[in-house]
Amino acid sequence: MDRKAWQAGYKADREGTPPPTPLGTAAQFAAEERVRVEYAQSQAVLIKFLSVGLDLAFTMLRTAEMEDQSDPDHSRSALVQVRTALDTIRRFEGGVEDARASRDIRGRANELEAALNAFSW
Repeated sequence: MDRKAWQAGYKADREGTPPPTPLGTAAQFAAEERVRVEYAQSQAVLIKFLSVGLDLAFTMLRTAEMEDQSDPDHSRSALVQVRTALDTIRRFEGGVEDARASRDIRGRANELEAALNAFSW
């Protein structure tokens, strides 16, 4: 052990903090990297979830439009599901940190909301 490492360990021991070690630094770096990777993966999953939710909500809205005359009860049920999907999307859209993805999701959600509000219940 070189003198600097020994002094750092001695000082850390006196202060009650663990001494810096190359192994500790490597382990800490690996742990931080795992956190970054998992966070990026969770962001990707959130973006995919919201995108698929929007696709499904638009499909349900089209179903409601097609069923409006022939089956009004089914149409109203589809509209309730669209509203529920939109509320869920609005609740989670703020968690998207990528500016472009956030803008796209928010824009599609706004389109969905406008189409839903234009639909006469």
